[in-house]
Amino acid sequence: MKLIFSIKGDFTTTLVCKWLNFLHKPYLRINGDSNDTQFLELNTFDNTIIFQKNNKIYDLNSANGVWYRKAGLGFKHFKANYGIKDKEILLEDGNELKNIVKEENRTLIKFIHKKLEKKKSVGKQYNANLNKLEVLELAKEIGLKTPKTFIATTKKQLREILKSENELITKSIKDNLYHFTENHGYYTYTEKVNLDNINSFPDIFSPTLFQNLVEKRYELRVFYLKGKFYSMCVFSQNDKQTELDFRKYNNSKPNRNIPFKLPEKIEQNLKTLFNELDLNTGSADIMVDKNGNYIFLEINPVGQFSMVSTPCNFYLERELAKEL
Repeated sequence: MKLIFSIKGDFTTTLVCKWLNFLHKPYLRINGDSNDTQFLELNTFDNTIIFQKNNKIYDLNSANGVWYRKAGLGFKHFKANYGIKDKEILLEDGNELKNIVKEENRTLIKFIHKKLEKKKSVGKQYNANLNKLEVLELAKEIGLKTPKTFIATTKKQLREILKSENELITKSIKDNLYHFTENHGYYTYTEKVNLDNINSFPDIFSPTLFQNLVEKRYELRVFYLKGKFYSMCVFSQNDKQTELDFRKYNNSKPNRNIPFKLPEKIEQNLKTLFNELDLNTGSADIMVDKNGNYIFLEINPVGQFSMVSTPCNFYLERELAKEL
């Protein structure tokens, strides 16, 4: 049995599952945003981890292949009884007992994931959320070129930086921020910052990431899977809508995307970076500037890869299914 951790709406996971069906590989998909899978028992003597889904019993420890796509196990998968109130034990109301139960479950979840990831696996739960600043620093030490990066908190600091850099971009320090309501979706994108538009900034603001603006020739989306790179070139700079962030898709005039072969030295450095981060899969973003320099931006360990697979005919969903 193959074990997959994902979420309900992830179409890439569904495509991989279709390939698993084609290859006659049975699988169990556990969605982090659904409570249809429930923990029943862990037995260290029998070496079993028992869950139930749709009235069927599964031993997760019997899986011979694990893919951590995203989400993983959560509190939805563990029943909790909060019948006793804090004041009956602690002489006061609050959420202390709930917090204790959550910490118990969090410890159990961490143990289960770590145990399962010792098997043949693609992706891991423990390093699915990288620190962007740490990755940039490590990439630079390995020999990859990276953007000049600044964290500023005042308009005065920003003006001083702009005196030498002329133009900057800003984006989130952690992940791109997404928030969904019933009727709307809110996203953060990479945006340009210069002396003309910082007047609207407050004098003091929360720590914010800025980088020098790279005048790019094109950008690369690079998917990595167990030692092999699959790269796509995106000609996003030809469209004002996508020149700073290709995720601002122009559906009426899409960017041109083509397969791309990375230089051997860049591949070697990237492979070293993935190994240092203990990643056997993930998506890297790279820009190639006007002078042909390769500028490493970041790695997303659970990055979307269908957007690379389909335009370039890489059939990555099949390759991943074969790896499991």
